[in-house]
Amino acid sequence: MRKINLFTFLQRTLGNMNLSKEDYYDVQEEIQENNAIILFVTSFFLSIIFLFLFVFTFFPFGQMFIMHRFLYILMFMAFIMIFALAGYIYKITEGCFLFLCYFEVFIFIVYSVILGIYHHPNTNAVTYIIIMFVWPILFLDKVWRSAIFFGISCIFFCIESVLNKPFDIAYIEILNVLISYVLSICFTKYANFLRIRDFLALHMIEIERDTDPLVGVLNKQALVREIKKNILVSNKTGIMIYLDIDNFKSINETFGFEVGDEVLRQIGDCFRDIFRSTDIIGRYMSDEFVVFMPKIGNLDIAKVRSKMLMEFMEKEIHLPDENVKVHGSIGIARCSKNGDTYKSLKSKVDDAVYEAKCKGKNQIVINEN
Repeated sequence: MRKINLFTFLQRTLGNMNLSKEDYYDVQEEIQENNAIILFVTSFFLSIIFLFLFVFTFFPFGQMFIMHRFLYILMFMAFIMIFALAGYIYKITEGCFLFLCYFEVFIFIVYSVILGIYHHPNTNAVTYIIIMFVWPILFLDKVWRSAIFFGISCIFFCIESVLNKPFDIAYIEILNVLISYVLSICFTKYANFLRIRDFLALHMIEIERDTDPLVGVLNKQALVREIKKNILVSNKTGIMIYLDIDNFKSINETFGFEVGDEVLRQIGDCFRDIFRSTDIIGRYMSDEFVVFMPKIGNLDIAKVRSKMLMEFMEKEIHLPDENVKVHGSIGIARCSKNGDTYKSLKSKVDDAVYEAKCKGKNQIVINEN
């Protein structure tokens, strides 16, 4: 029977759980949302718990914890501050959430050091070890960053144990912490792999659900949903561009549906090349495309992009009959200063497309209302 080396087995197992930068990038939004929710929930409930413990020390049956009273109120203030900061940062940027997550864990590590080393020097500290295993269950981050953070905290914890605890207790404490650190990193890698794999699977399902299979841009349902969401997020600022391909029915009838499908695919590719990755691009109807450019108010930018699109259609898309050119009517509208809903903005851009059709097609019309 073949012998199994435990170290080799663990190495292979953990090696198969590697996640690439692309994997993290693909589910970055899901990771940030997860961390934001956990930060809100944990900071709120921890502040409530420490407030309860503080009040508890004033009752006769809580006198044994009176020495921790000042620590409890400090922890309450720290976590209520994190909760308030989380709410403030969430409105500005999601990038600072990870720092705030680590800060929350740092506060709890400080609490575990004070409790397990300074207040109870003759007993083994348990709270710090629990933190190392709870972290990967709650928050998501790259393993190397967690390893550095907890590695530094482990060194500090071990030094403080040696300086403030009896030698025999400190020796056991250091051994426990080092073993827990290694196991925690392995557990972090395993937990990250499982959760990010689930996020990736869900992400792929959402992409397949929201993508038009022919053109590769958003389908109508996803397009409308994303525009509505972005109008709210961008404080009702942005520009909508609406392309209606002229005489597309005639192209299908004259040259066949395969040629028509190829025209649509090339136009979809052109949209992705011309517009920003943050712009919302979708196929609204069979021969109609819509783009929403969030947080943009300059109509000249939209007009330049639209001209590039029309030039591409006329010069780069070739039909079997070279005398027949592909062109379209484009309407442009931006959110008003008072703000627009999706319905009102779509109505304005519809009017612009209709006007372009009435002027003889192959036109760009801007609705400045």
